[in-house]
Amino acid sequence: MSFSPWTFPSLNLISITVMNADHVTVDIAGRSVLDLDLSRGRMVGACFRFSLTPDELRSVVADLRSAGSGLERWIVPALEFTHSTRGFKKSNPKSHAIVPKLLKACRDLPIAEQWKRVRERVIANETAEDTGTTSRKPGPQSAPVRKPPSTRRKAT
Repeated sequence: MSFSPWTFPSLNLISITVMNADHVTVDIAGRSVLDLDLSRGRMVGACFRFSLTPDELRSVVADLRSAGSGLERWIVPALEFTHSTRGFKKSNPKSHAIVPKLLKACRDLPIAEQWKRVRERVIANETAEDTGTTSRKPGPQSAPVRKPPSTRRKAT
């Protein structure tokens, strides 16, 4: 994804603001709608703003789909991460409820390779915590340590 005034010539309502070395904000029509997290200059995560109404979220996804320039690769990651965040579910249950439908509608979009690696670690663990299961296979380190029964008899 490139940062240039010419990045979105057909959608001049989209602007990108570099907040600092680790944070980029995407604005549509002057309103912040998407946060992108960077690590060493590479994007590693994305999250939609929790305050978006269901209609606004649908509209934002539609605008970002048509933006191109690599931004569309971060729609699915942003939807997945936002949906998995407990704060979003609590603060905006109506928007939270439409995310699975948006994800289904966006299944044809490419997904950033960086997110695929993060998804394996983060989302899988978040889901496991919510369901009370573990995504790790039990191993010797997870088994309880018990002392073997004593073979010595007490002196009487």
